Amino acid sequence: MTTEAIKQAERSLVGYALLQPKGALDIQLEPYHFFDPRWAKTWGAVRDMAANDEAVDEVSVASRMDAREGSRVLLDLAEASVEPAVLPEQYADLVRDAWVSRQVLGALESVRRASAEGSSGAELLSYALECLARVHVEQPPAAQGIAELVKIRYRELADLAQRKAKGEQAVTGIPTGIWQLDEMLGGLQRGICTVIAARPGMGKSAFGQTVTDHASSRGIGVHVFSLEDTASAYTDRAISRTSGVAAEAIRTCTLEQGHLKRIGDAAQTLYERRGWIVDHRCAITAEEVVRSVRRELGTNRTQVVIVDYVQLLKGPPGFQSPGDKTAVVDHAMDVLANAAKQDNLSYVVLAQLNRECEKRDNKRPLLSDLKQSGAIEERAKAVLMLYRPSVYREKDQQTGRPYPESCIELLLRKNSHGRTGKVLAEWDGPTTTIR
Repeated sequence: MTTEAIKQAERSLVGYALLQPKGALDIQLEPYHFFDPRWAKTWGAVRDMAANDEAVDEVSVASRMDAREGSRVLLDLAEASVEPAVLPEQYADLVRDAWVSRQVLGALESVRRASAEGSSGAELLSYALECLARVHVEQPPAAQGIAELVKIRYRELADLAQRKAKGEQAVTGIPTGIWQLDEMLGGLQRGICTVIAARPGMGKSAFGQTVTDHASSRGIGVHVFSLEDTASAYTDRAISRTSGVAAEAIRTCTLEQGHLKRIGDAAQTLYERRGWIVDHRCAITAEEVVRSVRRELGTNRTQVVIVDYVQLLKGPPGFQSPGDKTAVVDHAMDVLANAAKQDNLSYVVLAQLNRECEKRDNKRPLLSDLKQSGAIEERAKAVLMLYRPSVYREKDQQTGRPYPESCIELLLRKNSHGRTGKVLAEWDGPTTTIR
């Protein structure tokens, strides 16, 4: 559509607003969507006046505008009143679409300037995806007043309160599938990194799959980066969890009677699942993780990103200290935390713990046990550590009996938005399931 046609659509919308000011309040169109600043200012003035139940006509609107514009405002408003929009919603769609086009072109112009400044191809791709994702995700690209933020948040909390009053489980974030943890954490929060840390074999990947299965079954898109497992190993665990057949039996094909049918039923369930995508490449950079997420964001409707695990990410090309694993991990956490905030996604970053916890009598992990822990602890807003007492043949101090193999402790060591503490959950070793 030509610029002149867009201006005509904007002028007609203003004409409609002058005749039907209350109707303008129902149209999802903001002043920043307009190309012509005259109509942007007028649209905002009319909506403000209508919201306050003020009388709306050319003279009253003109008096609300900049006095220095004088009679020019009245002439503009008279011009707009001649051809009011008959189908205002369709005109609004045209104006919004033109605004998006301008944002996209502006983003591409930024990329062109970055190219002229000598950015590499990989850097340009990352920057281009970031710019375009910002257009898609962060509309409107402007600061919001506290009044608007409070109004939005109040509606969210009121909805959650109503659902809880009906006996439903309701949390502010994305449910993990472990309700005791969700009660403490409020679910996985968008816009931040949540770190899941443990020693090898404690259940980090199982926790990631618990979240993935639970979220995707509810239509929440999850993008998984399985940096350690092969595609077949990851798939075996998914089938095992869904079918209840031990992962080892699936891997070695030592199946008993009835197992094949259960596996077939599980395969059909997973085949119909949408919003669960897995990238099983190894030795990729944090930048490539973010690029991949943004490429698939619209198609997968991603809300949760799971990185298994952060110490397996490598530094970007030209990284100053590629052999310094702590520096690489610090850089990766910076990139992932920034992407979580920019794209308003929940990043669940799995991390390996060092051996220090095994040297203590009480082997439950602490924040200081994070391997290459500099930015992991700093950039994460929540840190959850997994611990299975039976691995160390630990006895319950109250009963004196060994902890059962089914016991797993979820230790919330850091929570910037609430309390910390311990949650007891159930571990099923054969299917590597936490519930």
